Amino acid sequence: MGRLKSIELYNFKSYSDTVRVEFGNAYFTSIVGPNGSGKSNMMDAISFVLGMRSNVLRSGQLTDLIYRGRVMKESDESSLIPSKETKMDPRTAYVMAIYERDDKSILKLKRSIGHTSAGSQYRINNELVSIQEYESTLAKENILIKAKNFLVFQGDVEAIASQSPKDLSRMIEQISGSLKYKADYERKKEIRDSTSNINSLSHRKKRLFIAEIKQYRVQADEARIFEKMIHDRDVVVLKHSLWKLYHLEKTGEASEIELNSLFLQINDKSHKVNELQLLFNTINKKFAVSKSEVIGLERDTKTQEKIIQEKKNYLLPVDEKINMTQQNIKKIKGTIGQLKPNLTHQSETIETLQKDMSIVEEEKEKFENQSSQIIRTAGLDLSDDDIEEYENLKSKFAQATSDRQSEIDGFKRRLKTEEEKVKTLESKYNQLKVQEGVLSKEVTDLRIRLQSHESQSEEYTTDLKLKNKLLNDIVTERRNKLAKEHELQAKLQEVTDFLVRYSVNHRENERDARMKDEVATMKRCIPGVKGFVFDLCQPKQRKYDTAISTVLGKNFNSIVVDSFQTAQQCLSYIKERRVGIATFIPLDSVVVQPINNKLRGISNKVRLAVDTVDYDPELDAAINYVCGSAVVCDDLNTAKYVRWTKNIDVKAVTLDGAVIHKAGLMTGGRVENKNSQQWNDKEISRAKKKKEEYQAQMHELNKSKFDTHEEQLRSDIAGSRLKLDVITEEISNLQGTLKGREVELQHIVKSLKDIELPLANSRDILFDTKSRYKTLQSLVEKTEDRIFAQFVANIGVENIREYRKAQSGFITEISQKRLDFVNQISRLNNQIQFEIARRDDTQSRIDVLNEKLSRENNRLIELEKEKEILSRQIMSEVSLLEDAKQDVSSKREALEELSHEISDCRGKLSAIQNEQDLVQKQITLRQEEIFKIAMGRIKTLKDCKIEGIELPLLSGSLNMIKMEGSHNDEEIEEESINPEKDQREILKSIIIDYSGLSDDLKLNDDESVGEQLERDVQLLTINLEKMVVNSRARDRLDEAEKKLREVDDDAEKTRSDHKKAKDDFESVKRRRYELFNRAYKHISSQIDKIYKELTKTPTFPLGGTATLSLEDEDEPYLDGVNYHAMPPMKRFCDMELLSGGEKTMAALALLFAIHSYHPSPFFVLDEVDAALDNANVGNIARYIQRHAGPGFQFIVISLKNGLFENSQSLVGIYRDQDENSSRALTIDLQMYSSSSVDSKNRGNNSNSGETSIVVE
Repeated sequence: MGRLKSIELYNFKSYSDTVRVEFGNAYFTSIVGPNGSGKSNMMDAISFVLGMRSNVLRSGQLTDLIYRGRVMKESDESSLIPSKETKMDPRTAYVMAIYERDDKSILKLKRSIGHTSAGSQYRINNELVSIQEYESTLAKENILIKAKNFLVFQGDVEAIASQSPKDLSRMIEQISGSLKYKADYERKKEIRDSTSNINSLSHRKKRLFIAEIKQYRVQADEARIFEKMIHDRDVVVLKHSLWKLYHLEKTGEASEIELNSLFLQINDKSHKVNELQLLFNTINKKFAVSKSEVIGLERDTKTQEKIIQEKKNYLLPVDEKINMTQQNIKKIKGTIGQLKPNLTHQSETIETLQKDMSIVEEEKEKFENQSSQIIRTAGLDLSDDDIEEYENLKSKFAQATSDRQSEIDGFKRRLKTEEEKVKTLESKYNQLKVQEGVLSKEVTDLRIRLQSHESQSEEYTTDLKLKNKLLNDIVTERRNKLAKEHELQAKLQEVTDFLVRYSVNHRENERDARMKDEVATMKRCIPGVKGFVFDLCQPKQRKYDTAISTVLGKNFNSIVVDSFQTAQQCLSYIKERRVGIATFIPLDSVVVQPINNKLRGISNKVRLAVDTVDYDPELDAAINYVCGSAVVCDDLNTAKYVRWTKNIDVKAVTLDGAVIHKAGLMTGGRVENKNSQQWNDKEISRAKKKKEEYQAQMHELNKSKFDTHEEQLRSDIAGSRLKLDVITEEISNLQGTLKGREVELQHIVKSLKDIELPLANSRDILFDTKSRYKTLQSLVEKTEDRIFAQFVANIGVENIREYRKAQSGFITEISQKRLDFVNQISRLNNQIQFEIARRDDTQSRIDVLNEKLSRENNRLIELEKEKEILSRQIMSEVSLLEDAKQDVSSKREALEELSHEISDCRGKLSAIQNEQDLVQKQITLRQEEIFKIAMGRIKTLKDCKIEGIELPLLSGSLNMIKMEGSHNDEEIEEESINPEKDQREILKSIIIDYSGLSDDLKLNDDESVGEQLERDVQLLTINLEKMVVNSRARDRLDEAEKKLREVDDDAEKTRSDHKKAKDDFESVKRRRYELFNRAYKHISSQIDKIYKELTKTPTFPLGGTATLSLEDEDEPYLDGVNYHAMPPMKRFCDMELLSGGEKTMAALALLFAIHSYHPSPFFVLDEVDAALDNANVGNIARYIQRHAGPGFQFIVISLKNGLFENSQSLVGIYRDQDENSSRALTIDLQMYSSSSVDSKNRGNNSNSGETSIVVE
């Protein structure tokens, strides 16, 4: 085998222009590079040139593989912008692989694409070839494109590790080449199955013809016996006909006499009924008029009561509103009364404070005048020298204490500031204390009022709950009554419907019963009448009942007769008796389509309808006619399979009655015999009694339906809710006010707390300032005593301060007095402002309350006016209601009297009508009996005429009896006018001679005699029917034998076709099996060795175990191949339970084993070691090292050191940012010995040695 020497890329994916990658003479090459550099694109390039499709190459279409890069440059703003030198995007791309064969010949494989071409172009050694030639050339080098035996994509290892047995089987089929026989295998298998079915049908057809021939032979043998038995029956029929006609004639004469008597009785009853009906109609009209008047009055009364109740309901809230308004007025007046003394006291306090303020200001003005005069007159006597000396010393003192004096001045200013600050905080603190007391009292009052209102609200709520509970009980009781009323109405409707159905269905039941009786009579009187179809055939199992009813359909009630002549007699009889409409099936002339016997072998869930019923064999033609080729299926799916999948044109019926017709229509449901409901007098009596009971219960319910207590309770609840709403609103207002006062109080308390700390701090600061001021003042005084010591001794004072005090005592005293006046005025101003604010607040509250009091007084006046209007309206409505109730009462009494009269009249009328109905029933019975007797005579005479029985006649002729079908239009019109009269005249004209009838038969009219004669006739008829002659039996026998020969020839041909198709299939199957089995055995034998080699370590030298097993030994390619791998020192488990690395090792072992069957000259692996640890990577590297060589070249894409450091050459992929393209360089590691490599690894970037690097 050859090897891949190099690969050349031109504008392919991330590789711009021409990039050539050399693999040199190495058989183990690793492709390395950072993520995103283009390693996987190199894998795609190898796949592309070897014929892989674009969807495998991570591209939607081939044009996506063409390089689309842009060369970028840096702008002055350090942002990337397109370069002006950039050329247009490439329009073409190609990849060329240089492949060296074993004979050193070079094979250049090239695949190119372009925007203009629809697909790829393939070249071999620069010659344009087709894709088929390209693939063929690769296949010669054992490079199989479809099997992909030369590459493993990134992620394929995980997919192989988790693939299903079916996928593994398909992989082996691809590598073995057996997959190419799959289509031929399936096609020839289908041909074999088709010819097998045709062969089976041919043999089944042959067996059916053989059975048919046997049947025709039996029919031919039976034909000779038939004529002998006809004469014996005629004698018995004549005797039976004479006996029957004789007794019918006698019974008819007795019935005519009794009928005349009944006609007299019915006339008398009719006259009485007419009289009572006239009286009943008169009374009923009066009752209807009175009832409509009463209903109208009662409706008006209820409307009036509802109006009164609504007004009363509206009056209750008005009373409650008046009460609540009066209470509000009282509360407002009380609050105003409490606030006015406070307002007076606050005004007096303000006047007192203002008077005090005036007095203080006057005293201050007097003091200022006096102090000015004292200052002018005050002073001490000193000499000029003393004064000069004092000034000099004073200047010296100022110089000596200038710094301290400035300090003292600063302390004075600070001391004054702190004193003012303390006074301000104390004043604010006192004001807040006063406000706290006032608000605390208001909060207490509000809480007491709120507690009182909440207790009232709880009382109203409790009362409302009790009333609501009582109302719910009343509503529940009313609903129960209403539900009971609906139930009674439903029952009453059911009983009424029952009685209506009785009146409608009574006649239908009579007709059905009459038809059955007539058929029984026809069976006795007309030989050859077999009976109804549903009586003659019975389903073999109960589950077939519905299906058979559906199959029979309109023929369910058909009547089976032996011949067409018998059917005509029956039709004539039915027409004369006016029984109804009937369908007859004559056995001798009914056309029966041959049953498709192929339907018997379709499925065990499908059977012919005729096979599911039991019947007398002599009725075979009739049953085959009504059933036809219909099939009975177990379910609808089976019916669909027969009708549409098998495409058999047949009527398919399911066990539950669903039908798929021949035309393809589907219907559901079931066809059942309509057994009319049986009615009797007891049921009717019970129904009428129930109706009366239900009507009485309905009347009682209507009496108690309207309950005024419920309306009163609803009114009370409305009033309670109104009270609750008002008190709730009041509570809400109080809560809002209380919350506001509490928030205000909390704010004041918080403000007090906030002031306490600054006040204490200010006092501390003031005290500290005073202390420091005194200390500094003491030092200054000492300096002053030292400087002024001689001076004070000369003037005779203790110290200089004594002198200044004497000189400035007046001024100091004046300043102190001024300060006292200022403090007193400030305090009075603060008190006056506070009291004014309190007075204004109290006055505003009084104004708001006065405004609210005015609104409440106006509202009270309006409510009282509204109450007075409503009261007058209610009194007027009550008066009208009383008058209406009296009128209703009198009208209802009159209505009750009319009701009693109607009941009496109805009872009498009903009794006479019942008597009349009874007589009418007797007349009807007698008429029917007479008509039945006449029809019996006519029928018997017709039967005799039809069967050719010669009756002994004294007068008349049987030719006078009109047969059906022998009338012309005029005769039919005349008969339709009065058929009974014509029949009576015919019977009178025909006189029969009964002398030939024995006396025993004349005297004995017991039915048993007639039944015995009928049994004799039936026995003879049955024997004849059993010997039914098939006149065409011989002809049909000849036809069947001829068809048998044709079928035999067809069977021989289908048998040979089936054998040929079977042999062809077995040949393809054998070739496919051999190819698959050969590959499987090879892979199965190699898998364990390869897996052991991959997993063995010094610790576990034996390695793991891997096995393959087939799910189907006979045809393994139809099922899966199970792959199990057991790593070293681990128990057997499914592949899904292995770790990621263990799955990868198992998948690689499988890939290497499969590759070993049809090894390609090179094997490309894309990051198959991604999930492996270093130990397993080393195992893979060692395996590749051992097997890499001539005939087996490895090209591996990897990022693991343990793999690529053991390779023979390295291909580095990197990204050229300037060109925005992937580039490659190749290092041939075989040029370096292991020692030099080790020294290089140990050195610090040593440059010793040469490096061979090929850069493209």
